[in-house]
Amino acid sequence: MVHVRSCALFLLLGAVLSPPGQATPQAPHEAAEVSLEHLWQTRDARGATTRAIRQLKEERLLFPENASIHWQLARFHYWAASTGPEEDRAAHAEAGWKAGMVAQELAPDQVEGFYWAAACVGPWADNVGLTTAMRLGLSGRFEDAGFAAVSLAPAHDEGGPLRSLARYYMTLPFPFRDLERSRDYLDRALLAGPRNPANLFFLADLEDREGHPEQARAALGQLLELDPRSGDAPGILRYQALGRTLQEGLS
Repeated sequence: MVHVRSCALFLLLGAVLSPPGQATPQAPHEAAEVSLEHLWQTRDARGATTRAIRQLKEERLLFPENASIHWQLARFHYWAASTGPEEDRAAHAEAGWKAGMVAQELAPDQVEGFYWAAACVGPWADNVGLTTAMRLGLSGRFEDAGFAAVSLAPAHDEGGPLRSLARYYMTLPFPFRDLERSRDYLDRALLAGPRNPANLFFLADLEDREGHPEQARAALGQLLELDPRSGDAPGILRYQALGRTLQEGLS
């Protein structure tokens, strides 16, 4: 992430230039952002997401115009909405959407606010049911944010905006589902992230929905071969667990 890399470079230069034993001065938000990135990389640890959300809410009071705080809050809410207790998921998803919307307003030329707002719509819709999702206009909310993210940076997060649209068209209820359009977006996402666990899981799911069990097994094989130590461990482990469940149901 751009902000975190900048902080890392700042810390590295400080370590080289500071006299031995002298601490490197660091702005409060820069120090917190490095800590938040550590929490994101360990977000499946007990309490990590709760700590991150609490910290970001505190920072939001101090730096309300900082777009990074808002989109990072959206992504931690997304994780809680996707993996946390079921009774809390809809509330986390809605909170994440709202945080993403603020990030969009503060930084309309940056992809993160749009991307994480769109990501939050999925678990929001899943946890309120079809009727409420339609009443809230969640489909339109997703499309507005999702298409904006693709227009700004389609390859962000290893094709994240593209795979979000692929998943959207894959899981829409009949007669709105469009597997051909889903495959087009997913093929483009795979070019950006051929070993991304979400991309591989969505590919396996799409192949299964299209009646191609062997191709689904091949995609799952690639997913299950990923080493969590080689990348985003929480994400890899999450999609590997989902992949094993899908594998059990393949005909």
